Order: sequence, then structure tokens, then C-alpha cells
Amino acid sequence: MWVAANRTDPAAGLDLDGAFLTMLGELIAACGHNLTAAPKLSDRRLARAVDYAETHIAASLTVGELAGAACMSPSAFSRAFRAATGETPWAFIRRRRLERAGERMARTDDTLMQIAADCGFTDASHLARCWKRAYGTTPRGG
Repeated sequence: MWVAANRTDPAAGLDLDGAFLTMLGELIAACGHNLTAAPKLSDRRLARAVDYAETHIAASLTVGELAGAACMSPSAFSRAFRAATGETPWAFIRRRRLERAGERMARTDDTLMQIAADCGFTDASHLARCWKRAYGTTPRGG
């Protein structure tokens, strides 16, 4: 660090910053730290986020809205949701939309366009693409 501090070339500042950060990292690793872990997603917060998603499944949901329902920041919520459920918030929403569409197709004669709109897909084509990707077949079993 002393050598880099006495240099005048343009890279000297970067070398000094790098050396300082390396030294700081080694110091933290050697001494331990008291940094708090990311917040966990309690059962209650998870239930609130899931309930919000289920209630608003047809809307264009955002992670921010789900995080708000769980009283968390979007980034902390995303990490905690994945840790708690094993899937990302988006994967959960897509899975639940597909499940709901499947339930509707099994019990109604509604058009694919109606089902898609009611389950949060932009149109029947979007539903069909997501269905094919998830299940390897067309929505109506073809």
C-alpha cells in the first residue's frame, strides 16, 4: 500500500483502493463479523404474500407488490421467498397461473382467451406458450 500511495501514475489510485479493500476483507475474515443475516420470511409474511398473489392473479403483479404485502423490500423478499419455497416469486406466480388455468379448462367450456385473461396471461397465445414450456403439450391436450 505504501508503494501505491507514493506513485503518481493514473493506476496508483486503483491499486491503492484494491489493496485497501483486500486488507479490509482479510481483517473482517480474520476477526469475524456481526453482520445480520437477511430477514427470514415468516409463515405469516409468506401467507400474506401468497394470499395477495392469489387474490390478484389476473393482474400484472410485481415483486414489489408481493414484497409490500409481506412488509419487506423487494430484494430481501425475493431472496427470502426463494429460501422458504425453493422457487422465485415469478416462478411461483407462473405456476399458480398455469394451475388455475388448468382448473378452469377442466371444469368450464370458456375459451382459451377468456381463461388466459382471467389467469393473468396477456392472451391465449401467451398461455399456450407457457403451458407448452411447462407441460410439453398444448393447453387443451393436443
